[in-house]
Amino acid sequence: MSNTVTVGGITLGPQTDLVSLLRRQMLEGSVWSVFRDQGPEEGLDWAMKAVQSTQLESRMTDAVMQLLTDSSPTVRSRAITLAKNFASRFSSPDLLKVLENHKELYEGVKPIAGADEPDLAWGLLEAISQHPLSSNRVRDRLREAASDATNGSRLLAALTQDDTDWVMAHGVELITANPLNAEIILANLADADRPHFVEAFRNHPADLRRNLSTAIQASVDDPAEQRRLERLLTSDPK
Repeated sequence: MSNTVTVGGITLGPQTDLVSLLRRQMLEGSVWSVFRDQGPEEGLDWAMKAVQSTQLESRMTDAVMQLLTDSSPTVRSRAITLAKNFASRFSSPDLLKVLENHKELYEGVKPIAGADEPDLAWGLLEAISQHPLSSNRVRDRLREAASDATNGSRLLAALTQDDTDWVMAHGVELITANPLNAEIILANLADADRPHFVEAFRNHPADLRRNLSTAIQASVDDPAEQRRLERLLTSDPK
């Protein structure tokens, strides 16, 4: 396993100050330039990919973790993007500790232009959601956030895939909070789980069942499965 990597003519090694290097790229895009690059992001991704499976990989991850508490919102925003793009390298419990210990750096703080998160806290929660069952604390925080009527849907795809039992048990609440959640859940449920999820709505109000019916049409491609699921929504399941 190599202890040096050359990225865009710059050699990274055991003595390289990765925090300073990444910070300069995040702010200026001046360390690694990519052809037709519109900003620093492609260069950051280039460097992260270059150190994969080398001795520098863990050091690069540690550098990004340090930059999550940088004084610059731009740096924090781009560090969050790296945590999302390279989620397998980051610990969700560690990311949650950053959020809990530095709420003032995240809550209500706008991300960089072009990012779609309402604030940096939701961006970090999205990164954390890549490993939603990595600890009880992570699981509980994500479940709480997913129940938010306005932004919880951002986390729901990951939770549906990995915390399926909880999503199915709270499906009525989640869809009542935000009807758009129905499509996200159905799109991410395994085929075998969809009937059980839909059956739970059979005796609920008509408007809730209509929302679910619309979601079935939007998220299920097989016409035969659509019909089976629609039948499960009726009071008489014959």
